[in-house]
Amino acid sequence: MKKFIITALFIFAFTAGLFAQHANIALKAGVAYPETPESIGFDSALSIEVVINKYFGLGVESGFQWISQDASSGDSPVGDVPLTESMTIDYMSVPVLGYAKVFMQASPSVFPYIAAGAGYQWTGYS
Repeated sequence: MKKFIITALFIFAFTAGLFAQHANIALKAGVAYPETPESIGFDSALSIEVVINKYFGLGVESGFQWISQDASSGDSPVGDVPLTESMTIDYMSVPVLGYAKVFMQASPSVFPYIAAGAGYQWTGYS
């Protein structure tokens, strides 16, 4: 099922452009600071949006998210020497999302929209 969803999203991304008025490509990147002070993260995304007409658009988005966290298990003495065991945990995620937008142009400078989508995310750690 996962392979079917991913294949369908990529087929959409390359064939929807045949009927498009224009396409938008966006590359996003950022740094994240989670609540834990010893953590730092990176977030990136690439989206391709195809505007079919002035009221409707379709898009696909994927990215990479990484959070690194230092963890320690506390002091455990060996004789008279206190030892602290510490390690770094890396969490990595790759989301894939397909979405549709309905545009409602209120004025030339205001361009609200409603969007709905579905996706899947792979997450791993080391």
